[in-house]
Amino acid sequence: MKLIRSVFLWIVFLAALNIQAWQNVITVSPEWNDSSVPCFAFDGTGNGILEWRLFDGNYTRAQVSRYTEQDTSWSSTQTISPVGQAREPKLVVNNTGNAVALWRLLSDSNFAVQASFYTASTQNWQTPFYLPFISDSLYNAEIPNIAFNDANKAVACWQLYDGTTWVVQASAGDASQNWTTPAKVSKTGFYGFSPEIVMTDDVVPTVSIVFYGIMELVEKDCVQYVRSTDGGSTWSAPIALSTPGVSAYAPKIAIDGAGNLIVVWQEVVPDGSWSIQARKFESGSWLNIKTLYAGIVLNASRCPNVCVAMNDNGQAVVAWFTTHASRQKVQAVLYNGSDWNSWSPQCVDISGTFEPVNKMDWPCQNVAIDSTGNAGVVWQQYDSVGNSLIHVSLYTVADYSWKESILSETGQDATLPYIAFSTQGKACVTWKRTNGKKLGNPINQIQICLSE
Repeated sequence: MKLIRSVFLWIVFLAALNIQAWQNVITVSPEWNDSSVPCFAFDGTGNGILEWRLFDGNYTRAQVSRYTEQDTSWSSTQTISPVGQAREPKLVVNNTGNAVALWRLLSDSNFAVQASFYTASTQNWQTPFYLPFISDSLYNAEIPNIAFNDANKAVACWQLYDGTTWVVQASAGDASQNWTTPAKVSKTGFYGFSPEIVMTDDVVPTVSIVFYGIMELVEKDCVQYVRSTDGGSTWSAPIALSTPGVSAYAPKIAIDGAGNLIVVWQEVVPDGSWSIQARKFESGSWLNIKTLYAGIVLNASRCPNVCVAMNDNGQAVVAWFTTHASRQKVQAVLYNGSDWNSWSPQCVDISGTFEPVNKMDWPCQNVAIDSTGNAGVVWQQYDSVGNSLIHVSLYTVADYSWKESILSETGQDATLPYIAFSTQGKACVTWKRTNGKKLGNPINQIQICLSE
């Protein structure tokens, strides 16, 4: 038993060392077009897919490139969206390597949600199709999100203005174009914004959606939750998760291998300061709300941009930004998967202080965690001469510490960072940056940096 434990600890130590060293930065998108909004996901074998939005001179298109771990190569870029204005690309890759890419496409004068599924065995993307939505009412579908599990089941959600109010809708299906009629999961007559979705890996999965908005008998915006236990065919009535009477916004949700959930959000109190809140769903019940941090004053910025990631073992990382003496800094909390009621959150500063990115924005931080509990947070940060650089801070379970690095090159603006971990412990960070023309007509390109 001691030998097995020693081998396990040595493997964990090697995994921690693995994410301390970074490979050279590479540019994945075409040099002559303008690219933005990258997202990346690994499958269960360490291969991955990168998706981004590209402007080809006339239209914005969704493009992809595949990463193969065996020879650390990237495929040639492929355009998967049709002619038109594709926005808000989203991507989910399951452990078998199958994937679904999502975007919203301007059709006539309104946006609808499109999807394309990828089959790993054939390495083919299917012809995109419209997900069902209220197309005959000529209203826009916005902020689409999708969950896609190892059984190749999918459920998508989005917000839509129905002529009276903003509603949250959901539809379930798979690579076939036979999807359920959209269900309105927010309450009739009340607002619903920014839905986030997760699901279990069952053939008939349990699906969870969180969003925020005004709910009946609640005077302020609150975080709301709905659930489907039959794969998205029927939905529970929404319940409020956040503190009663306190304005709560922009929830994020994460799921572990047992179907437990962590939801995080940001609240603003009467004095104008913000707090970071979290709540766990475990064994069929919602546990008590945890205040992760309070007293955030944001120099006219919008919100702390809280985000969360959780692994199959129930370990999680939560990050946000705050201000100190008119400067910004990034903070994080790690949850070790222990008893939620007795867990005491320990907030740490994972960055130094830096100038605000701008007065009406945030550092666009993003988080990830691997199967052993190594965690990563990425953000954009101005340097001393006004260039935005990509920073990453990695937590390693071997030495229980955070280590910060700068990944993008000096002299160019780099923004919109995104981070992912493979189950083998490899980290991938992607972002957009200018192509050498700081002034004039810069072209943005998508860059990638992988850990050794």
